[in-house]
Amino acid sequence: MTLNEILDRLGITENRLMDTYTVKHIKPREDGRMETVIRKGDTYEQLTVYGMLRLRHKSDNKVYPYVICRCNCGNYTLVMLHNLIKINSNTKSCGCLNGECNESHGMTGTRLYSEWAHMKKRCSYTHKRHEDYYDRGIRVCREWENSFTAFKEWALANGYNDNLIKSYFHTFFCLEYKER
Repeated sequence: MTLNEILDRLGITENRLMDTYTVKHIKPREDGRMETVIRKGDTYEQLTVYGMLRLRHKSDNKVYPYVICRCNCGNYTLVMLHNLIKINSNTKSCGCLNGECNESHGMTGTRLYSEWAHMKKRCSYTHKRHEDYYDRGIRVCREWENSFTAFKEWALANGYNDNLIKSYFHTFFCLEYKER
C-alpha cells in the first residue's frame, strides 16, 4: 500500500502526522524506563516510522496512537503503536514476511472483518477462554489465518451477508468450518 492510499483511506493529510510521540508505561520496562519516545525514522524490525497520529477505534470509540511505517519491501502500513513497541512484538513487517504484502482489501472496520479478527482471537491459545476453542482442538485454517481475503471470499460464496443475526452467523461459521 502506498502512503497516499493510507492517507486517503484515513481521510487525512500528511501535515496531521506527528514526528514524535511519548508513551508512558504503567510499570517500568525491562530496562527500567517509564516512558518510550517514538521518533520519525526509528526502526522496528523491517518497519521504519514515517509518522504518528491518534485515531478513534471503531470497536470501542476510544482514541489510540497509530504509526504509519514504511516496510523494507517498499510498502507502507498502519500499525497500532502498542503492537509496534511491545516486548516480543509479532509486528515485524507490513505482512511481507508472512508471504502477503499488506493486502489492501479496504474492509477494516466492517462486520465481516471484525468477525474474522474475533474468530482468530477466540481460536488462539492466548485467549482468556481458550478452553472453549483452542483446548478443544478448534483452530483457524492456515489459509484464513494468514489472509482476510481468503476468508471473505469463502464467507460471501457461502451465504454471508451483514444482515445475518450474530448468533446465526457463528453457528453457520462453526458448522461450515468443521466440514472444511
